[in-house]
Amino acid sequence: MILDDQEKQVNPMWSRVGVATILWLLSCCAATAKNTALDDGVFAMYNLSKTAVTISLCGSIDGGSGCFGFARMHPPFERACAVLEGLPSTNGNVISRDIYILDERASASDVASLYVYTRTDTFSNGGDTLSVVQKAKVPLTFSGFNVTGGEGARCSMVASDVSVFAGTTASDHVGVVNKSTLGVTLTGGGGPLVSLFVDERGYVSVDARDGFLIVTPDGRGAFSGGGHEFLVGTRRALTLDDVKTVRQGNPVTEPVGSSRP
Repeated sequence: MILDDQEKQVNPMWSRVGVATILWLLSCCAATAKNTALDDGVFAMYNLSKTAVTISLCGSIDGGSGCFGFARMHPPFERACAVLEGLPSTNGNVISRDIYILDERASASDVASLYVYTRTDTFSNGGDTLSVVQKAKVPLTFSGFNVTGGEGARCSMVASDVSVFAGTTASDHVGVVNKSTLGVTLTGGGGPLVSLFVDERGYVSVDARDGFLIVTPDGRGAFSGGGHEFLVGTRRALTLDDVKTVRQGNPVTEPVGSSRP
């Protein structure tokens, strides 16, 4: 059968439907790929003592389950008191992220330090190879002022996408460490620190003995006042016990974990 020119033409409506269907399928596939991380099903369990921080890596990969690795960080610390993960980045089959550990030191006159490690997870052959390497030691000092700690002090540490905030109940100052440059500035006010809280955007409430300060994600003061006010995120509730604890001058212990999912 011979088709005339009119019959050879493709109906424009069906052409548009076909293109739209292809684009929809591509977007669905892209979304699925984006939402499936290499480390889905894998979790890192942290533990810490005064002199060491450990990671145990367990979970399930490609249908198999178990524990894949263990790492111990001990440079040595004098009094490791808080640990926090940074945001992950993926390159091929490797996920990298920083780990931040606050050492409040043994003496109240010594400057507290933030240790930065790089954790890498390499996925191959149904497993996850864990590597942890020290990247830097950052003393929390700026313009002659220091964050100090020592025996009996309690620690607080939170993070935004761009900064790590770390302090102790022995100091009026909170260290603000830029994640990219590891440069240090200080914030605070209102007497010795009690606790730090962070919301989902990375704004931080610095609650001190005699007042509070709201700080932007990069460490600039935004609002302050007397008494105590708190920021709330999407992962952890502010509880009545938190409020009572801070009003009594005691720090609230934040759970170990990532600065953001």
